[in-house]
Amino acid sequence: MISVFINASENEGEAPLPINAQYIEKYVFTESIFSLYTKGFLYIKDPFCAFSPLIKIGTEFLISFPNEATSHSMRVSSFRKLPGSQSLTGCSIEVNLINSWFFEKKVYSTACKGNVSSIIQTEISKEGFFKKYQIEKGSDTPRARYLLGKSLPEYINSIVKYGFKKADDGTRSPFVAFTEFGSSFVVSSLKTLSQKNPCILCVPWGNIVEAGIEVPADFESYNIVRMLAYSLVSGGSSIPSNDTLKVSRNLLIESDNKESNENFSSSLNRSFVSKEYPQSLRYSSWYNVPEDEISEYMREEEITLRKSSGIECVCPDEVIFDLGSTVNVILPQTFALGNCNKFQVYEISYVKEQDNITTSLKMFPVGD
Repeated sequence: MISVFINASENEGEAPLPINAQYIEKYVFTESIFSLYTKGFLYIKDPFCAFSPLIKIGTEFLISFPNEATSHSMRVSSFRKLPGSQSLTGCSIEVNLINSWFFEKKVYSTACKGNVSSIIQTEISKEGFFKKYQIEKGSDTPRARYLLGKSLPEYINSIVKYGFKKADDGTRSPFVAFTEFGSSFVVSSLKTLSQKNPCILCVPWGNIVEAGIEVPADFESYNIVRMLAYSLVSGGSSIPSNDTLKVSRNLLIESDNKESNENFSSSLNRSFVSKEYPQSLRYSSWYNVPEDEISEYMREEEITLRKSSGIECVCPDEVIFDLGSTVNVILPQTFALGNCNKFQVYEISYVKEQDNITTSLKMFPVGD
């Protein structure tokens, strides 16, 4: 179970104050491959006013995740005492948290040379905030880039869109940059991320053995208690004009409900994940070299297309998944997803509401 500590003491070496689980009515901790910052939310009951006096903007919280050797540092971005929550016996308080890196506001002005991933690795190493980082070597052309009047996170956001990894067949996979709850910073291509620790999800009443599905020895398997399929309207020019997407969110399964939803299969269409990109650009900027414009355009198109459809799954209890990894979704034959059974995890939320603890996954289809 996730443990929460307040590190508000000004005395160096003093131990952080633990918040007993019984006082945390709700928490949500979220990480995404499309965000440099992990985020969190806490609803704390403080019957003795032991915690609320310590909470202010920038107060450090240490979040301890199962199977992680070190705690994850987050700081208060906003908080409020709930209206009418104060009483003679204490109060309740809502706290919004963000990765502590957000508060590192040092501004840089320097010139950097190399490809995108090598520049980021050099600057991350020099800054020293992250003790662990995983940065994939890119295939983009090394060149001079300038960090002028920006913080390092701002700079990384501005250049990661130009990085990519080229496969042997010539196809490109765009880079993403993000932080994980293991206090690790990651720069990687979507393709490389999809090859991390594969696992299988199945509904609790789905019998994999009876369905004749062979589970590889290196796969982990987990149950799903709730699943949603979604389709979103997208303006991406690579979507075929005869494929009209409607905004829809269809409940596929919940608990032990075996009733099928006949409409859900139309909301997942693997053709939306395209490997074909136009060579002509929609715009041209005097300050960008052509390769950068092509990389940015291709990245925007691929991510838009991937996120145009997908599924959201809820697993019971806290299950630690790898961001970006591929998940095989196994359902009974009446709920078969056809060819759309492989998805890539792009967002994970660990949620507690009173005594109910779940892990929520957002995933889009994996391209061929």
